[in-house]
Amino acid sequence: MTERPVLDKCLDSKIFRDFYYLKEELIDFCRNNSLPTSGGKIEITDRIAYFLDTGKIFLQWQQRRKPQ
Repeated sequence: MTERPVLDKCLDSKIFRDFYYLKEELIDFCRNNSLPTSGGKIEITDRIAYFLDTGKIFLQWQQRRKPQ
């Protein structure tokens, strides 16, 4: 069994996705790299993978639904 790598900005996104990280670890990574920490675990994971691939911060602007 392969040891889980340390989550840092030099990690390959494919390797990152192959391992389980706690949401708290993901949020700590985001804070340390000036990434948004909002959203669920899947959204944060996608945000980190994008950052690891590109070095850029992906900001997804969601339109709020107007109350009916």
